[in-house]
Amino acid sequence: SELPASLSAFSVLEEMLMTMMDQVAYPNLAHIIVVGHSAGGQLIQRFLLTSSFEARAGVTMSYFVANPGSVTYLNSMRPVLDHGLCENATLLTKNWSFAVPDTAASCPSYDEYGHGLAGGTMPPYAKGRSMEAMRLAFLGRNITYLSGSADVCACLEAPPLSDAECSRSDECRLQGLCHLEIVHAFVQHVRQQHAEMAAAGTCAACRDRPPSHNLVSVPEVGHNGCAMLQSDEALAVMFPDGVR
Repeated sequence: SELPASLSAFSVLEEMLMTMMDQVAYPNLAHIIVVGHSAGGQLIQRFLLTSSFEARAGVTMSYFVANPGSVTYLNSMRPVLDHGLCENATLLTKNWSFAVPDTAASCPSYDEYGHGLAGGTMPPYAKGRSMEAMRLAFLGRNITYLSGSADVCACLEAPPLSDAECSRSDECRLQGLCHLEIVHAFVQHVRQQHAEMAAAGTCAACRDRPPSHNLVSVPEVGHNGCAMLQSDEALAVMFPDGVR
């Protein structure tokens, strides 16, 4: 039989964070770190788009998205990819350009929620949140993307597309051929959005501060959550004061 609707993972995460906002229970709380690797990184990235959660005064938040297999883009643009091998030495220094994909007409769902923000079935958790509100909130988050420099695992984790003529591999070909490419291209996309919206005046806060989205490469580590989060590079950005 069909299972009843379950509680959103976003709601569970928000409930955990809201519980920690209780100043009576946690009077000395000063900083919260939220970390997700692989599918957990996908969850954190989409939570930060759809959520209106804000920490109480005196508490700062840092989010870490590690080696996600897919991301949700802020507009209809996607990186222009070289469909050769996913070679890490090249990708670590590559600058992508962005354009509406040639396949947009035959695969219109490529930009629906899960892949983008242009329609589709939004999660109930995000009900009432406009695309613009999600973009602005996301650009204001303090997010570090952790990328294993050896994570050239093929893109296999994108949610399935709804169009009959599209497939999961179509979306992989739009975001990147491997985890390394997905992360590096997306960070460049976010920084470009920050600059464009600041210049256009559609993100007033963006004019007054640099992008709060940063990329940290972890040398010689592939798709391995333990190795990623125990690396010197990850620990240094998660605990900059040295307290662990």
